[in-house]
Amino acid sequence: RFVADSIAQKELRVSTENYKSRCWQIVESSIEPKPWFLGTRFSALDIFAASITRWRPRREWYKANFPKLYGVALAADAEPRLAKVWKRNFP
Repeated sequence: RFVADSIAQKELRVSTENYKSRCWQIVESSIEPKPWFLGTRFSALDIFAASITRWRPRREWYKANFPKLYGVALAADAEPRLAKVWKRNFP
């Protein structure tokens, strides 16, 4: 989409994935889930964690690489106020 050459496309994908991993590591190091991203206070960050971990590369990758973020996502999954949202958007 952004690069026409197939070799450059592969290089862009690899460098983007590496950058994303470095950014998530920074986020991971700042989380102290109890059970939420901000500790005891539920916030939009928890909804974001539950949503983003469903996108590529998916939950198993986050579970293996960023267990704190994954834990926040699971807590948000179980939040009763969000049950309809999850059912509608992630059946």
